Amino acid sequence: MHISKEIDYGLRAMIIIASNPEVLLSSKEISKRSGIPYNFLSLILPKLVRRGLIQSLQGPKGGYRLAKTASQITLLEIIESLQGPIELIACN
Repeated sequence: MHISKEIDYGLRAMIIIASNPEVLLSSKEISKRSGIPYNFLSLILPKLVRRGLIQSLQGPKGGYRLAKTASQITLLEIIESLQGPIELIACN
């Protein structure tokens, strides 16, 4: 099974954010800690916000944090927020 770079990066970003639940992390800090290129990360984070997995707080002390506890977030939610619904292919 192959996963896309977007899913790989999205999972890495979520792990970094979940590992620091008491801290608001800027996108630059997430990029630095995860090794995800900043430009690519800036396309991924809004998708995770729209899905309600993370929150974005604006301002000089703003950043990203989980919108709910890590135990309430599933791998499927992360994947579908980045690539859309997963559909099974019927085998004949």
